[in-house]
Amino acid sequence: MAKLRMPSWIDYNRVVSILEELADLRLKDPRPCSVAGSMFAEPFPAILHAYMLFSDTNLNDTDTFHSLEELSRRLNSLVQDLLGTTRLKVMVTYGASESTLTALYALREARKPRHGMVLAPKSAHASVFKACKVLGLNCIEIPVDIDLRVDVGTAEQLLRRHSEHRDIVAIVATLGITDNGALDPVEELAKLAHEYNVPLYVDAAFGGLILVGMGMERLLRLPGISAITMDPHKLFAPAPSSLLVVYDEELWNYTFFEAPYMPSGRQQSLLWTRVGSSLATAYMGLKMLGREGLTTLANHLMYLARRFTILLSEAGIPVLSKPWTPIVAYNVGRSQETIASRLRSHGIVVYPSRLPGVLRYVAKWCHTQGYVDKMSGIVINGTRSL
Repeated sequence: MAKLRMPSWIDYNRVVSILEELADLRLKDPRPCSVAGSMFAEPFPAILHAYMLFSDTNLNDTDTFHSLEELSRRLNSLVQDLLGTTRLKVMVTYGASESTLTALYALREARKPRHGMVLAPKSAHASVFKACKVLGLNCIEIPVDIDLRVDVGTAEQLLRRHSEHRDIVAIVATLGITDNGALDPVEELAKLAHEYNVPLYVDAAFGGLILVGMGMERLLRLPGISAITMDPHKLFAPAPSSLLVVYDEELWNYTFFEAPYMPSGRQQSLLWTRVGSSLATAYMGLKMLGREGLTTLANHLMYLARRFTILLSEAGIPVLSKPWTPIVAYNVGRSQETIASRLRSHGIVVYPSRLPGVLRYVAKWCHTQGYVDKMSGIVINGTRSL
């Protein structure tokens, strides 16, 4: 180990001992690539260097750390190019949960409702319901269809009933539903949002960058959409790294707060001190990949998801829906815990869905066809032996 730069009054041997202790603990955990049911990617190794380069900077003090202000501008331009529009601004947050909270906060402040409410499908991420609770908003759940996609007819009924009083702070759509990867009918919801003058917030934390890679970025810039979120850390970057993309200048203004003790007199985000690494890794990942790289990544992930779907379906194991994004939800019934345990014994960790008896597979860049074949074989053989 190279000599570490430390204060003279700290015992160096003690530092080495603690580092060895931490390394030993970490070895007992699985690698993110082995956690096949999580929307948490193993970062590209090169991006970890970008993280370390900016690990001692404060993203809320761009007057002192000028590099962060320049990086923000460059990231903004990258996202504009990827989404094919210049009418947006990008803010880096510590995850989609913070992005959602920030977006709904800004929408609440802009709408100034008497009795604020949010219309969200029952399949929306838990962070949507949590954000509503924190912000004092009444979250009205919209029913979903067999694929967990929002019922547009019910959404329109609710809009017709409430929108004239500006009580609806936002409609929420998901592109990459946590339980099965499905896409809400965002085009229909965007039309409704535009017609009833109600903001549409799109949680594309998982599916957003995948859709860009599949050439479907138009779904992320539809008229009627006020803000979206996309998470690099779900595909290739270390957490936390989420992008809150805002299309409305008024909403953007609500993301700033007074901070008299800071050089600029203000700070951005609901959080305060934030490490600049999140910005650096998002920028490096997107610039390194570009549109061509995102396309290659999306094709690889979708191939793995489709192959897993076909192998399970041919063996008679029900798959909930087609792979809209690289998530496959499959029903093993009462064997759920047993199958999950068998997979874990082979070094593969899967997560349950909110749906009874259902497990999820989330394809990752570091997975191969052989990995998928091995996993499907364990699932198939496990269900046959029970």
